[in-house]
Amino acid sequence: MPKRVYRTSRGAIVDMSTMLTQNETVPAIGNMRVNARGDEIAPDGTITKSRNQIMQEYHNLSTMIPQDGAIPESSDLTANSIQEDDWQDWEPAPQPTKEQTVTSKDADDVGSN
Repeated sequence: MPKRVYRTSRGAIVDMSTMLTQNETVPAIGNMRVNARGDEIAPDGTITKSRNQIMQEYHNLSTMIPQDGAIPESSDLTANSIQEDDWQDWEPAPQPTKEQTVTSKDADDVGSN
């Protein structure tokens, strides 16, 4: 992990890597009940599940192993039960042509000739 050393506007040097490792077990701010590492913690601050246990549970749930189960043969709908298209008679609104979009200024100019 690269060293992340920063200098503040007052000239103090802050090493973010060591700050993170020193504060791993400190409860994080918020309502998730975790510490800075990601471990689940109890209200008194004791670790109930480690980050590794949480990640293992997640990976066990998100497995790509096929599961045995019923394979659907077909749907319950038959070809005759499908309704006709309700939009078959619909036509889009006609678009105005250039002749219809003449502005009032253009109409005044035409009348003054």
